[in-house]
Amino acid sequence: MRTVVPVLVASLLTACTADPAAVDDATLVLVDAADASLPVDQAAPPLFPDLAVEPIVAGQPFNLTVTNVPSAATVWFVIGTNGYGLGPCVPGRSICTDLRPPLGRLGPVVADATGTARLTVVAPSRVPWPTVLVQALVWKGQNEGVSTVVEVITNDFDGDGSPTSRDCDDNDPNRFPGNPVEIADGIDSDCDGDDVPADYFDGTYSSLDWILPSTIVSLCVPISGSVTIDHTAARELTGSLTCLDFLNGSTRSYSVRADIVGNQVDGTLRQGGIDVYDLHGTLSDVLGGPAFLETDVVDPTGAEPFAGYLDVSR
Repeated sequence: MRTVVPVLVASLLTACTADPAAVDDATLVLVDAADASLPVDQAAPPLFPDLAVEPIVAGQPFNLTVTNVPSAATVWFVIGTNGYGLGPCVPGRSICTDLRPPLGRLGPVVADATGTARLTVVAPSRVPWPTVLVQALVWKGQNEGVSTVVEVITNDFDGDGSPTSRDCDDNDPNRFPGNPVEIADGIDSDCDGDDVPADYFDGTYSSLDWILPSTIVSLCVPISGSVTIDHTAARELTGSLTCLDFLNGSTRSYSVRADIVGNQVDGTLRQGGIDVYDLHGTLSDVLGGPAFLETDVVDPTGAEPFAGYLDVSR
């Protein structure tokens, strides 16, 4: 069966540079590692180039930039879509790619006086791969090195890590497939077709993970507690907590009362009818459960400098 991948990779990008004089007519030849006859020159220290690649969007220009290389070093960029692996090597040198062929090649570019080499590239009108792998090969005399591989997500207009082909709204970085947070706001945040219902959080929860603010010596260890969330009618959170004072063995009890506005929870923990701690948090469905309420608990007077928390799970 005839494969078109090599042709697509080779024609993936059309390179153009702001300074044509910085590019010579050399051709990068890559051969299998077994045929490379790699030399070993212990006297030449290796190069450690840093590679940065801007997001690739169909029809739009982007930059490939290498830094941390010697002035006048030769830089080539290799591009693949077939994954990581033992790739081909540069004949007569001891550098090989970490990308499985077929590979596209862009360059060469000559590093400027600051040790920077930049190539401006225009992506074609169609980029069919969700990710593209890019690596830089660099040498100057006997000094040589390769960059780490940069994995670039293509056609991701909102920068949320999901390409247009998979994103239900590529103009909103808070909406993408697999988003771990759904907050019952009428918006499909994880692109599964719907939002969680408004009464999703309603109920009484006795599975709590909590620590109250403390100066360490007055740490109070949780014993029991429960909270009731009414997200649809009263829009409030109520409950009680009991803990054991780590220092003197006595118990302390607190009542919990908070208003729910949208998905924000704001209220207090009271002891003996007196507000002791402020409670602030957000209702969210994290990874489909188990955490539905994550809050910070703070002492508003600052007498207990370490913030606590109250996490509620179903």
